[in-house]
Amino acid sequence: MTRGVCLCGTVQYEIAGPFQMMMHCHCSMCRKHHGGSFATFVSAPLASFKWVAGEAAVAKYKSSEQGMRSYCRQCGSVAPLLIPEAGVAVAPAGNLEGDPGIRPQAHMFVGSKAPWYEITDALPQHAATPPEFGGGAGLHRPHVEQRTGIADGSCLCGEVAYEIANPIRMYHCHCWRCRRARSSAHATNLFSSLDDFKFVRGQELVALYKVPEAKFFTVAFCTRCGGGAPRVSRERGMAPARSTRIPASGRKRTSTWRRRRRGSRSRTRFRSTRRWRRPEAGRRPAPPVNHGPGCTTAPATLPSAPTAMRHTVMPFSWWAA
Repeated sequence: MTRGVCLCGTVQYEIAGPFQMMMHCHCSMCRKHHGGSFATFVSAPLASFKWVAGEAAVAKYKSSEQGMRSYCRQCGSVAPLLIPEAGVAVAPAGNLEGDPGIRPQAHMFVGSKAPWYEITDALPQHAATPPEFGGGAGLHRPHVEQRTGIADGSCLCGEVAYEIANPIRMYHCHCWRCRRARSSAHATNLFSSLDDFKFVRGQELVALYKVPEAKFFTVAFCTRCGGGAPRVSRERGMAPARSTRIPASGRKRTSTWRRRRRGSRSRTRFRSTRRWRRPEAGRRPAPPVNHGPGCTTAPATLPSAPTAMRHTVMPFSWWAA
């Protein structure tokens, strides 16, 4: 028995199995719904699926004539999709607890994968729908031309749109919170200065969910389609990187250099202009960005700036092609 749960814990379900399939999907609709680089799904017989709690909290969005997307109204996690006519239950693998006992079998819709993501494993790759699922090119989606120096992003329904320039860093995060929030094998988040980020439309449609026990960890999603959305983080200031001399003792000193002449030999001598002192509070090297227990990312060197830098965290799911 495999248990699945959304980020907030409202939606819970069990799948007795056996699992029939596990696939990575790179289509733009999955990327925009999950807010990630790709989505990973498992399927099992419908008779083996059971809602444990929160079925009434599942919202649905009709993404196409044939397609339906479901998500938790409270936290935005992708929820299972039940297909009675096929006798199948399809669930996002990122929300499963433990090892489901099945491994990814292939990549599908590689023809529309994110241009910045590189597939490095040896699994079979299908440009669109795999032959065992009937083949076909899938739904045509409009291609978004990339503008010079600007990256455009949107949720699945397109009602929430934004643009950024000069991203600071990008991370894959595998913590349980990010996996549940994105309902994927991992999350891919981009960090940007607020000065380089702008909502184009739909900011009023963005809902936030903060994990109660976390200090900062908050997810944002579109209330209309459940698609991942940027989260503006004004409560966290990011100071510019500062270069300091840290001796092996862990103490810091300021210094000048002087050249002293002794006979015909000249040598450079280090002279301390202050007494040894320990770093003051707030002057230690910048700590890692910490979303809470189980989610720590390594520090990055940031662009120099005269004041503290506020930043925004967004799911990296750009380009509709």
